[in-house]
Amino acid sequence: MSKKKTIRTLFLHQVPHYVHEGFAKSIHADFLRCDKSKIEFMPTTLKLTLNGLSLPSYDVYLCDGTGPALSAALKKIFSPSCKVIEIVAHPEYLMLTLGLPKKSVYYKIIRRVVNPQIDGIITVSKFMKENISKMFDVPIKIAYPFISNEMYEKLGRITPNVETHTILSIGSNVPKNGMELLVESFKKVKKEFPDAELYMIGRGHPIEWSAIDGIYVKGFVEDLTPYFEKSSLFVMAGKGQPFPVATLESLRAGLPTIVTEKTGTKEIIRKLGKEFVRKVDVEDIAHGICKYFDMTIERKMKLSKRARELSKPFNEEERCKEFRVQFKTLLEEIT
Repeated sequence: MSKKKTIRTLFLHQVPHYVHEGFAKSIHADFLRCDKSKIEFMPTTLKLTLNGLSLPSYDVYLCDGTGPALSAALKKIFSPSCKVIEIVAHPEYLMLTLGLPKKSVYYKIIRRVVNPQIDGIITVSKFMKENISKMFDVPIKIAYPFISNEMYEKLGRITPNVETHTILSIGSNVPKNGMELLVESFKKVKKEFPDAELYMIGRGHPIEWSAIDGIYVKGFVEDLTPYFEKSSLFVMAGKGQPFPVATLESLRAGLPTIVTEKTGTKEIIRKLGKEFVRKVDVEDIAHGICKYFDMTIERKMKLSKRARELSKPFNEEERCKEFRVQFKTLLEEIT
């Protein structure tokens, strides 16, 4: 009986998300940062191009984002026997399908050069699979992300303050996060609940938002624990979010969580109740927040307990195990 060939996998990245790094380690992939060059001021796209032409030979290139996929695609053009698998968890592809990014030379390269060379995709939610299926005619598997071990344990010990009218939102001020929608929604909530507060954690929020009654702009925060503890509700007003880990962390902290219909985590959040998945609309988001604030304390406590239960499967061990299964299945389909 002949010995089964070992498939060698190279994980291509720029600055990898810790979840994707964990996925790659779980399949014993080698790692290579593909945007480095001895010429310091060379444009990143040129670095990715040149490095792609000189990549070491592997059977499979597992790519973390469109940049690494560009390098792998160029390698595949000259070595067609290799396989390119893209982890589609970054908003770039979602932005493309939703029509949000500006037309640029980079995205034209992605569409015309990179996409045709991709053999298979592992994405992070059903929402993402539905959207990227419009762009790709390749096998697509789903592997949910996980909460880091440290945060998983820490947040599991938190008791949120469901008696308050305090909202928490975590995310930088970029289009995918819809922070401006949340600010406008909060203004409407404030009229119904004068003691309502909104804590916004993340980079790039306009300082002017701090001048709005009840809004506290905190920027980057090292320790999120005090904010989870003081809050009653978490809101992610996403315009195109694949599967934000922040919403998993909020569930782990026992915080009932509102997301939009354009946020991948909706397939988990919906198990709290359909009212926790809102339209990408200021009025509808505000209505969802007010509906939650109108609930009894007993109901909120039950929802808090349910939120924590929903978070349990999102630990590193379980999610990496599932990633290995999906990666193996995908390889069988494309090789």
